[in-house]
Formats: sequence, structure tokens, C-alpha cells
Amino acid sequence: MKFFLFQVLLLAGCGLGGLYGAVVCQLSYTLSPDYFHHLTFPDYDTPPHLHNRLGAALVGWSAGWGVGACPGVPLLALGLILFRSRAYLTHSLRTFGVVALTASAFGIGGLCHAYTTAGGPPAGWHGMPEEVTDRAGFERVRVMHESIGAGGFLGFFSGTVYLLIAAAWHGSNGTPTRPAGAG
Repeated sequence: MKFFLFQVLLLAGCGLGGLYGAVVCQLSYTLSPDYFHHLTFPDYDTPPHLHNRLGAALVGWSAGWGVGACPGVPLLALGLILFRSRAYLTHSLRTFGVVALTASAFGIGGLCHAYTTAGGPPAGWHGMPEEVTDRAGFERVRVMHESIGAGGFLGFFSGTVYLLIAAAWHGSNGTPTRPAGAG
């Protein structure tokens, strides 16, 4: 049963990663359409008729679904070892939330940092196309996306810590364990 759950949860993780990417790209498109028109759409070979919010969502889905699988496989495998079926399902879904919250916190932090610092790119960075009209917006979205990537990577570790704490606290069947000597 748990191996079937592993496969279903992995697909769910990919779907949630894609949905997360699509939503983030909607926010990004609102903050800087230039980021998409001059960098992301060309990078993803997006057809010209999709150079809009739908195209941004598709780019986000394309970038995000695989990211759901990267931490998903090892985290789901760790949960497979630590928990029985019902607890495995519960704690795996919570782990997805931990990873998403970690990535979101880093993304929001990066965006806040970008809003409070100078509006242009760092000195010596030559990645911004000359055609960009809103250079500050472009830079804010770039920093936000890089921060989300770092948060997603670190989310793997926060997800691992969550699983280990949950296993120690709840045991393999998901019920709270009693401390030694408790009545």
C-alpha cells in the first residue's frame, strides 16, 4: 500500500510544484512583464501568441513540476521508511507544505530585500537585456526567483527535519508517543 502511496504522492508533488510555479509566475508577471518578454519567454521558446499571463503560467508550470519531484523523491522515500501508511500520507502532505512554505518565505524575503535595496542589478551583472524598460522591476523579479530557488533547495532540509521530528514525536504509526515513565 505504501509503495502505491509513494507513486501517488510523487505525482501530487509534481502537480503541486507545477501549480506553485504557475502562481509564482503570475505574481512575477504582475511585477515585471519585461522579465518574461525579454528573458523567460525567449528562454522557454514560448510562441509569440502566448506572450501573456497564460504563457507565464505555462512557463511556471514547466519550471515547477520537476522541482516538485526533486525533493519529493528523497523526502517521500524517507517517509516510507519512517511511517506506516496513514501516518505516511499525513506527514508526506505536511512535508510538501513545509517545503512550499520554506520556498515562499525565501521568495518573500528576496522580494522585500530587492524592494529595499538599489533598484538596478548588482555591479558587473550583464544578464539584463538592453530592451528592458523597467529595470528595477526586472531586478526584483530576478532576485525573487533566485530566492525561491534557494528556498526550495533549503526546503529539502527543512522537510527532512520535519519528518525526523515527526517520527521521533509520533512514532511510526502517527500517534503521539509517551515519554518514558509516563503513566
